[in-house]
Amino acid sequence: MEATKGRLRPGGVAFGLAAFAALAALGALAAGWLDGGRLTLAGITRRAPVPLVIAVLGLAVLDYALGGLRLHVWVRRFAPGTPYSVSLRAYLVTLFAGPVSPMSAASGPTQVATLARYGIGPARALAALLLNYIGILTALLTVGGLGGLFLLRGSGLAVSLGGLERSLVAAAVAIPFLLVVALANPRPLHAFALSFGGGGVRLGGRIGSVLSGAGTRLERGVAEDRAALATLRGEWKSPFLGSFSISAFMLLERAATAFLVARALGFEGGYGQIAAPHAVQQLLLYFSPTPGGSGLAEASVPILLGGILPAGASGQFALLWRAVTSYLGIAVGAVTLALVFGPRLTPARERSPAVRPSARRSLRTARPGGTASP
Repeated sequence: MEATKGRLRPGGVAFGLAAFAALAALGALAAGWLDGGRLTLAGITRRAPVPLVIAVLGLAVLDYALGGLRLHVWVRRFAPGTPYSVSLRAYLVTLFAGPVSPMSAASGPTQVATLARYGIGPARALAALLLNYIGILTALLTVGGLGGLFLLRGSGLAVSLGGLERSLVAAAVAIPFLLVVALANPRPLHAFALSFGGGGVRLGGRIGSVLSGAGTRLERGVAEDRAALATLRGEWKSPFLGSFSISAFMLLERAATAFLVARALGFEGGYGQIAAPHAVQQLLLYFSPTPGGSGLAEASVPILLGGILPAGASGQFALLWRAVTSYLGIAVGAVTLALVFGPRLTPARERSPAVRPSARRSLRTARPGGTASP
C-alpha cells in the first residue's frame, strides 16, 4: 500500500474502524432511545420479502456503478481513453478511506493515489476530483434544498420541528450554496486565504503558526481549483451537466433504498414522505465531523423521520439503512483497496492519451496536495 503511505496506516485504519463502529452503535442506541423503541432486529427477516431484499442490494450495486460513472465524466475529460473501471476503483476505495479517517481526510488523497496507479498524474486527478466535488455539491444543494422546503412548508413534520432542527435544515441549504459559489468564483476565496495566512504570520506564536498553515493549505486548494476551472475553459457545460444529473439521481436512488428499508419495517406511506427528509439528512451528513457520518447518521433518524416511520422503529431503521448504504460500502471499498494497492497485486498501468496542450499549460500550476473528498 505504498501509494497511500502517510495517508492510511494499519494502526490508523484499525483506530478509524473502531471509532466508526463505536459511534455507529452509540448512534443506533440513541435513535432507539429517542424513539422509545427497542433496538432489536428480531422479526425483520420475516417481514422483509426476498424480492425486497434483492431490490435493496440491487440499489446498492447501482449506487457504486453510478458513483464511478460520475467521476468518470471528469476523468475522461482530463485523461481521454481512460477505462471506466479505473474511475470505478477510485470511487470504491473512498467508500473505505472516508469512514476510517477524521472528516474523511484520507478520501481525496486515496483517490488521487488510485488514479496515479493507472497513469493519471496528480494534477489531472486533482482537477477531476475538484470539479466532481462541485457537481456533487450543486446536486446536494438542489435536491436537499427542495427537500428542506418541503419539510418547512409542505409537510406535517414542519410543525414538530423545533428551533434547532430548523437551524440545521437552514444550514444544510446554506453551506453547500456558499461552497459552490466560492469554488465557481475562487478569487474572493484566494484573497481571504492570503489575508488569513498573513494574519497568522503577524500574530506569531503557536496559534499564529496554525493559522498561517491553514491559510497556506487553503491557498493551495484555491490554486488547484482555479487550475481545474481554467483547464476546461468553455467546455465545462456538458461534463458538469452529466455530473450534476448523476449526482441528483444518486440522491433519489438512495432515498429509494431508505424507502424500501422503511417498507420492511411496516411503513405504508409514499416515496416522497421518505425522500424529502432523507435529502436533508444527506446534506447534513456530507459535512459531518465524524468519520463517514457515523453516529450522527443513526441518531438523526428519529429527528427527521420520527413522525414518519412506525413508532419504535427508528433504531432498527438506522441499523438496516446504514448497513446497506454505508457498512456494506466499507467492506467493498476495503476489498478494492487491497486489490489496487496489495503487495502481490500490482495492476498494470493503463496508458492514457496525452492531455491537450492547452490543458497541459493550465495544469502546470496545480500542485499535488489534499483535496476535498467528493
